[in-house]
Amino acid sequence: MSAEATSLPAAPAVMGRAHLRAAIGSFVGLVPLGIWTTVHLWNNLAAFGGARQWERSVTFHQNPLTDYAGFWALAIFIVWHAFWGIRRTKRGQPNGYPYLGNARWWLQRITAIGLLLFLGAHIWLAKLHPRLVTQQAESFNDLAAHMAHHAPTLIVYLLGIAAIAYHLGNGLWNFAFGFGIVTSQRGMKCATWVTGLVVVALLAVGWLAVFALWHAGQPLPAPAD
Repeated sequence: MSAEATSLPAAPAVMGRAHLRAAIGSFVGLVPLGIWTTVHLWNNLAAFGGARQWERSVTFHQNPLTDYAGFWALAIFIVWHAFWGIRRTKRGQPNGYPYLGNARWWLQRITAIGLLLFLGAHIWLAKLHPRLVTQQAESFNDLAAHMAHHAPTLIVYLLGIAAIAYHLGNGLWNFAFGFGIVTSQRGMKCATWVTGLVVVALLAVGWLAVFALWHAGQPLPAPAD
């Protein structure tokens, strides 16, 4: 169980606002962001089918306005969750005891920082830069070539997906505990196993997609940049 530091009693109104912010922040991270991330990782498995299938699943949008609106809605959710997480991190501390909950507390914060860096680079390189500079979607061949011939790209994606898997899986546990879905010791133990399976499943899907891109890029020439 993730343990936060105890603090002085606060007024009911303050506690109510804090609980509401925590509920919204946790919900945003789990539902819109978590669902979108899971679908996005799954769609990238289309790389096993080649460039055309991957681009149809990942970068092709029939309605540009829908794509534009979806992108900015996602950006707002990311910014909200990030600011909520930063505020929560400043106010909370591990309890100082060498329990698993403290390791999970630190990992959740460390992966959050890594995710902010990874998402910033990923959004720019995969979404904004191609649209603004080349006026077209990200190329499968370009991404596959970078995966196969540019080791930093491969390493960053592997670590980024690992951070996504842990942060989302552990966030699911925090959501279940924070909203009172699990309260007993047995329930928390079961939730730990379930969230562990979620982490493994997300990691497997994401790394399989990376492998498919890496494998597809082997016969391609190395990128110039």
